[in-house]
Amino acid sequence: MFNKCKWTNKALEDLLIIQEFIAQDNPKASVDIIKKIVLTVVEQLSKFQNIGKAGRVNGTRELIIPNTSYIGVYWVKLNNVEVLRILHTSMKWPDNFDD
Repeated sequence: MFNKCKWTNKALEDLLIIQEFIAQDNPKASVDIIKKIVLTVVEQLSKFQNIGKAGRVNGTRELIIPNTSYIGVYWVKLNNVEVLRILHTSMKWPDNFDD
């Protein structure tokens, strides 16, 4: 069974910020990392909605993006996956993802 994988505006904004930051030093690497993040999130969460570990924020789950320093934060609502944020492991995390 495949689940829908919806991206919030904040998650899409995170991707843009990541891409722009990496592109300052290496434009090709910025494209590669965004592809890796998006493909990993979509491929994994569309098949296995609870694949990640329980999240730091109540009600969320976290999917580690292999060979990167990024984590996809998501939750499952009505059998649909909602990607809330893509965060770097060194960032201070928000207390909630309600906005």
